[in-house]
Amino acid sequence: MREEIYLWMQNVAVFYIVLTSFLHLVPDPAYERYVRFFMGILLIVIMSTPILALLGKSRDFMTVFQEHYLENNLKKEQRELESFREEFLEQETQRTLQDMMEEQEEAEEGSEKNGDESRSLDTAAEQNGETAVADSDSSGASSDGDRHAGIR
Repeated sequence: MREEIYLWMQNVAVFYIVLTSFLHLVPDPAYERYVRFFMGILLIVIMSTPILALLGKSRDFMTVFQEHYLENNLKKEQRELESFREEFLEQETQRTLQDMMEEQEEAEEGSEKNGDESRSLDTAAEQNGETAVADSDSSGASSDGDRHAGIR
């Protein structure tokens, strides 16, 4: 019993030494308040250890603490994973939409070029005094109807 009390007092003394040295290492005095709060919680745990040991509850206390810690850690990891998943899906959706818009713009540019070429051919034919006949076949081959009308 005497050794346990001595060990407990030794732990408290080491804790205060570590606390004091850590407070001197804090870069900004504004953080000192948070360090003191955290160290106060640790001091409560250190002070309650012998009392819980006398009651035989120290193992129960540690088991409950570990269970809650693991549960909270798992929930945190699940939230982070969900956030990464949502971010990834959003980025992929944006890439897909951007690719689709680029393809549509390329298709529109291609159709505008084809439209410009057919317009220039129509104007050239009108300037020569001939009327252009719109044909759905864009291969350039003349049909039988064009041969009879004298248009090539």
